[in-house]
Amino acid sequence: MLTLSTNVLIFFSAMAAIVSLFWLYKTYLPTKAWQQVTGKTLAASIKVPLIAAIPFALAFAAAELAGVHTMAAIPFFLGAVFVFYILTELKLPENLRGLLLLALSVFLTSRLPQDTFGVPLLGALAGLTVFKIATNLTDRENSSLADFIPSFVYLTGMYWLHSLSGGSDLANNEGILLSALTAAIFIAWVQGPFMGDDKVYLKRVMLSLTGGLVMLIAITKLVVAVKLTTLAVLAGAGFFVTYLLQAMDEEKEETPRLVNALKQLIVIGIFTLLASRLFGTVGVLVMAATTLVAIRGGVAQIAALFWITKTFAHAFTEQFNPNVTGINLTHPYSAAGLYAGFLIVVFASVLFRDLKGKPAYAGLFLLVGATLPLCSNFFVHEEPTGALLVSAYVAAVLMSTLAPAIYNKTVPGHENLMLLPVVMTASAIMSNELIPLGNEASAAVRQNVVIAILVVAFVVWLVLRFVKPTPKPVEAAEG
Repeated sequence: MLTLSTNVLIFFSAMAAIVSLFWLYKTYLPTKAWQQVTGKTLAASIKVPLIAAIPFALAFAAAELAGVHTMAAIPFFLGAVFVFYILTELKLPENLRGLLLLALSVFLTSRLPQDTFGVPLLGALAGLTVFKIATNLTDRENSSLADFIPSFVYLTGMYWLHSLSGGSDLANNEGILLSALTAAIFIAWVQGPFMGDDKVYLKRVMLSLTGGLVMLIAITKLVVAVKLTTLAVLAGAGFFVTYLLQAMDEEKEETPRLVNALKQLIVIGIFTLLASRLFGTVGVLVMAATTLVAIRGGVAQIAALFWITKTFAHAFTEQFNPNVTGINLTHPYSAAGLYAGFLIVVFASVLFRDLKGKPAYAGLFLLVGATLPLCSNFFVHEEPTGALLVSAYVAAVLMSTLAPAIYNKTVPGHENLMLLPVVMTASAIMSNELIPLGNEASAAVRQNVVIAILVVAFVVWLVLRFVKPTPKPVEAAEG
């Protein structure tokens, strides 16, 4: 499926190999963490991903009966879950695990045929997302997204590029995306010694300029797209924005939480507008790629997920919404979609706050995220579904950033709220064949579908009652 130049692929492969070997030698081999892996530990830890993955695999198979062709996603979905599981159980450091997943994602896209790439790629993306949600929500104290974001940025970017950005620009845009990720890998590798005392941001400015210079060299010498050199400036700005957002995270003790969160949202909003207005969606992809230099979880990672989910939802709207001007928000169904998207995110946020992570609630999180777009595609149509997705990712970035101020405490694992619109968008795209089926369905068919949904909801309620998920307040540290 790849159409980028061999030089860009060599650049990425060489950088990934060098950095992987360095991190392997310096941070993994000395710990001898692999010695803790036994058959007993693997058997115990595989239960959660299996419980989360098997229902989805069965749903992909069952969808064929309804005329939704998702069977081809199953091997890629299960393969992504298995690979992510193995790399996690080997106790690899997050940065190394994320880099290896990114390399495997690049290899996958190089083998997928152009005419049938969509369902397999979405299957792999769904597998990574389901595994990450299941493990993060069952162990919220150790929740992390650093290993998920690199492959998520790449796979979503490739899906958008091959779905909507065809013609002569495709190879250049692929090269820009992979070059931005490679520049971020390089800066993340060399930044360690420079991340100490930097009160005037001089070191971070120099690192950002270096990242922009690497991007400039890649664009002019490897991608050979001189007209796109201004994207190197955006990449340098993206690196600095990542450092700035992380510095704001560290100011929580010195600045009122609400003020700090609003400042971060303003920064994210400004650069979302600049990147999309000046460079289009490719600029948004570059901004997301630069967040790989984040050295810890925080708002920088939330921004990355927001930018990429925005691209993902844009792919749905452009492919399946016949309204060439976009989503008509004055349409009653679209207004209802906006309301539902915001409400489901707020509900999930409150659930995170009040209940400790349990497998049952991880399953509920996944179930709601996957089911709501299916119902929207079938019962209304594509425009309200697009509105649902837009409101979900906007509400998610607002709630994820403002949560510490709203709840006056840090909620462990609350950043996983950003993965809800990811699941919703993947579900909406993979179930797009329900749109014409729903438009042609009779009232009797719709009534039967409603009954089936109510039965499933009742079964889920019984399961939740059976596991006795008693609500308990989260023991979270203040600040």
